[in-house]
Amino acid sequence: MKSLWLCFISLITIVSSSKLPQVDTPNGKIEGILDKTVTGRNFFSFEGIPYAHPPVGDFRFKEAIPPQKWKGVWKANTKYKCLQYDHFSPPNEQVIGTEDCLYVNVYTPKLDGNLDVIVYIHGGAFIFGAGIMYQPHILLDRDVIYVSLNYRLGPLGFLSTEDDIVPGNNGLKDQILALRWIKENIQYFGGNPNSITITGMSAGGASVHFHLLSPKSKGLFSRAISMSGCMLNPWVLMENPLERSQELASIVGCSTENIEKMIDCLRERPGKQIVSVVRNFQPWIFNPFSPFGAVIDAWSKDPVIPKHPLELLKAGPVNDVPWLLSHTSGKDCILDTISTLKKIFNT
Repeated sequence: MKSLWLCFISLITIVSSSKLPQVDTPNGKIEGILDKTVTGRNFFSFEGIPYAHPPVGDFRFKEAIPPQKWKGVWKANTKYKCLQYDHFSPPNEQVIGTEDCLYVNVYTPKLDGNLDVIVYIHGGAFIFGAGIMYQPHILLDRDVIYVSLNYRLGPLGFLSTEDDIVPGNNGLKDQILALRWIKENIQYFGGNPNSITITGMSAGGASVHFHLLSPKSKGLFSRAISMSGCMLNPWVLMENPLERSQELASIVGCSTENIEKMIDCLRERPGKQIVSVVRNFQPWIFNPFSPFGAVIDAWSKDPVIPKHPLELLKAGPVNDVPWLLSHTSGKDCILDTISTLKKIFNT
């Protein structure tokens, strides 16, 4: 009787597994799950697809590289957040996420189509946020593919030593690699690689503007939408990046006399320890707004922001595509709202 029951359970498992969506990509086979929109429409969800080699160990503070091919089936059913300091979490729980976090999430109503693609770049002052914060359950009522992505945040994504040891802007370089992955792979999920709209809010909106100005993003998208954020916002560019990097190193116990040795030391420190130091740079909640952000990396052999964004803007967009720029009403009221709720609920 027991063996009969086990056979029955195994049969159910096999039948259920056979219904899960799978796609073949150049890197390997990917399996997602079935989901429904708010109105009950079916769609396919693939959460946690690697677009880069994990940026851990010796790869910390380095430009991301494409992932290796895998054998078997990649189970795309995991929600990832990059390691970050979250002001909104309870005390002693404010460092969340994982350092191995460079993944995209793809949601599609059909796998055999040629659908328009919307890519969302999350905001969060370049220090917090995640692609999974913005879910597809309303948008997928329409025939469109929705993609969200993670990029490294805070000091792990934007630390700079003002030279080629750590040029900076790794978080933005992550985005470029993710957009390239989407361009090359979205066809396997039923998407049209020639109809990709990138969009984002706040730091995500500024990131969209960056891609309009960046030669490295050329040809990776067809349209762009920036909501409440552009590269000219005063908080986008980090001031005194080397000085800030040295201050961080001192806090976690690394010598700052030799920059190369300082970075080697920082690579040996736990990621959570490095990220927790963000609070030292914000004596008031989100003030300064973005202590670790983009830099003008003209010192780099391969810069992504070679000049001030205003100069780049005056020269004209490198990626001359339609661009919608908007403001999100009441966006920054969230800080007061969160503060008030914490007082009400005594958290």
